[in-house]
Amino acid sequence: MPNPLSKVKPDAKIYMGPDALIVRPHLAALVMQIISHWSYIESFKADLLALMIRTHESIGLAIYQSVKSPTAKRAIIEAAITEGSAEKDRPLFRAVMKATAASERRRHEFAHHLWGYTDALEDALLLVDPKTYLHFSKALTEHEAGRKQINPSWPEYDATAIQVFTESDLLQDVEDAQQADAWMGILFEMCHFWSSETARQQLLSDPRIQQFLQPQSTQNSPSEPSK
Repeated sequence: MPNPLSKVKPDAKIYMGPDALIVRPHLAALVMQIISHWSYIESFKADLLALMIRTHESIGLAIYQSVKSPTAKRAIIEAAITEGSAEKDRPLFRAVMKATAASERRRHEFAHHLWGYTDALEDALLLVDPKTYLHFSKALTEHEAGRKQINPSWPEYDATAIQVFTESDLLQDVEDAQQADAWMGILFEMCHFWSSETARQQLLSDPRIQQFLQPQSTQNSPSEPSK
């Protein structure tokens, strides 16, 4: 679980930019592994969408990829599950989507937030929300423009808004993405092949899936990707 920079090294000097991943190549490889797993998962979801709306997989992929908002993508999949899957399978479909939501959220952050690093933490990468970065950039621009009456001191990042990802954090995220990929692969198998009942039972017997099959009123699902 990543910690905010304010708890790890609040006075660290940080560097932001695309080169951050080059500076920490062994960590960058883990980040890309997570994104790669989710590229395959997204393909599985597009195929499932095509199957449920009874169209060719290329059309399902085109529809799914044309939607950019994670919230809208979830809504499309939910509608397809409701209208296009067997009633007995709907709880299992939804359980798999919920069980993979935390990893999906992490992938969304890795793909759309901004990377940095600090020499004070040699085995870590920093991740910054775009809003935090833009706020700092504005303050820096005002300072360099000489408007010191607006920002009299050199601007600094909000260390509470910067996440520190160590190698162990990223390895855990890789494991979560691998598990999400495996679950979606089993779901794909359940929908396509003769061994569908074997695949169904494999998912139903997994304790991590079972907790999302409980009644919604007693279930605490992980945060899903933001818009």
